[in-house]
Amino acid sequence: MKAIFQLLRPLNCVMVAAAVAIGALVASGLEGVDDNYRAVGLACIVAFLFTGAGNSLNDYYDRETDRINHPKRPIPSGKIKSNSALFLAIILFIVSLFMALFINIIAFIIVIANLAVMLSYEIFSKAKGAQGNITISWLTATTFLFGGAAVWAVERTFILAVLAFLATLGREIAKDIEDIKGDKDRYTLPMKMGIKNAGIAASSSIALGVLISPMPLLTGVFSSEGSRYYIPAIVVADAIFIYCIFLLLRGNTSASTPIKGAMLIALLAFLAGGILPV
Repeated sequence: MKAIFQLLRPLNCVMVAAAVAIGALVASGLEGVDDNYRAVGLACIVAFLFTGAGNSLNDYYDRETDRINHPKRPIPSGKIKSNSALFLAIILFIVSLFMALFINIIAFIIVIANLAVMLSYEIFSKAKGAQGNITISWLTATTFLFGGAAVWAVERTFILAVLAFLATLGREIAKDIEDIKGDKDRYTLPMKMGIKNAGIAASSSIALGVLISPMPLLTGVFSSEGSRYYIPAIVVADAIFIYCIFLLLRGNTSASTPIKGAMLIALLAFLAGGILPV
């Protein structure tokens, strides 16, 4: 059982489910979530299971490189057979799809699309650097769309999805800069462009996110009360993002950790802005 938990990485699953709940809160406020609590709860469960399936599938496809890079993971350590991990992933994906049918058609389409994207990533684009970065960023961004879909207000989460996409893309490139010496089985963006140009690409993505971070206020996504909480939190997040931009432009190879911290604060900003009535 412990090995299965290690394979699924439940903490990661919980974080994704929380992002879905925040997307629902931003889209409709507490009242809207209360009115659609079954759909929101189901969406969080689907996100949890889908993420666990993705983690299991990822370990299945990485089983050979993990024997060298992460020998203590369940498959290379022999705690779980590779075919068992693949079977678990398939079962969880099927359950996720089935449960999504009981949310609504928009949520089901998002799950179908994400499954196609994830399979394409694992089979074709993981080793291709930029394509993999974009895939991870897409999957992160759609957690907010999924939460909005659960309350029939997906359009109110578009800007949050864009912000999440840009921040995640910047961090994924920054991670590749950090890992450039150890990435023997991937042809990443820093390998193609060099560390300096990859840093510029990561900085550009993050900078664009900072520039459009006021958009939830300008487009009326948050209520006036929610905006009072969003503003100070997003200012702090943007300040850290700007610091990370300077790190990347100076060729620093340890920017991904502060970027992750800024993303967490931005997530709290979304929560603070969305928790009050629209």
